[in-house]
Amino acid sequence: METITGTAAGVPFTALAPTGADRPAPLIVTWHMLDAPRTDAAFAAALAALREQLPVDDEPISLLGGSLGGAVALQVLTTQQIPIKTVTLVNPAVRIRSTLAVIEAGSGQAYPWTAEAHRAADEPGLEPAPQLPTAKAVDGILTGWFHRQLTAT
Repeated sequence: METITGTAAGVPFTALAPTGADRPAPLIVTWHMLDAPRTDAAFAAALAALREQLPVDDEPISLLGGSLGGAVALQVLTTQQIPIKTVTLVNPAVRIRSTLAVIEAGSGQAYPWTAEAHRAADEPGLEPAPQLPTAKAVDGILTGWFHRQLTAT
C-alpha cells in the first residue's frame, strides 16, 4: 500500500494510493473520529478499501466524516467553496454541547462557554420567539442551500 503523508494548510494528512486502478477515480476526502481511529493515519488504514476509488479525477469530490470529522465534513459542505458530489457521515458530531463534553473529559479542560457560543433561541425555548442573530444566520444558510438543491435542473 502506497501511503502519502504531508501537511496541507497546516493540517496533517494521509492519502492512500490506489491498488490495481487503471483509470482515474473520484477523490474521497475523510476526517477521522474522536474515538479510534482518531488520527489521520489510523483512519486511512481503517478505510483501506477506499483506495480502490483512487487515483483522482477532476470531478467534484466526495466527503466522509466520522464523529467530530462529520462536523468538519458538514462545514466543508455548507461553505460551498469547492464542488461536492456526495457526503457520507458516520455518527456525526452535530450537537456541539455533547461533543464538547467528550472533548473536555478527554483533555481534562473545561470549555469556556459564552452566551454567544450556544444559543439559537432564548431559554426555555418552548414558545415561538423572534430569531436571534445566530438562528437567523443558520436559517439563511439552510434556506440558500435548500433553494440551490431543490431548484437545480
